[in-house]
Amino acid sequence: MLGNPREALALAAEAVAYEQMPSDEKSRMKAARAELGRQTHMSNMPPTEKQLKHLRRLGVVTIPANRLEASHLIDARFREEVRAE
Repeated sequence: MLGNPREALALAAEAVAYEQMPSDEKSRMKAARAELGRQTHMSNMPPTEKQLKHLRRLGVVTIPANRLEASHLIDARFREEVRAE
């Protein structure tokens, strides 16, 4: 940053703007970043054995590519079951 004062000023302006935000807005932004990080991590991990067993019990025959996909499949099946009740 020392080599690029414009970038340093832009970063400083961002930091000031962030600190001036209401705390609830900062909390929402933090939660959104955390959720994105969680989803990124899950998409890089294979499904757990527990997820696979649960999906088999639900009648899902396709094997999900990762934990995030497995989670979405489980959630979708759960919503379908709730709607059917």
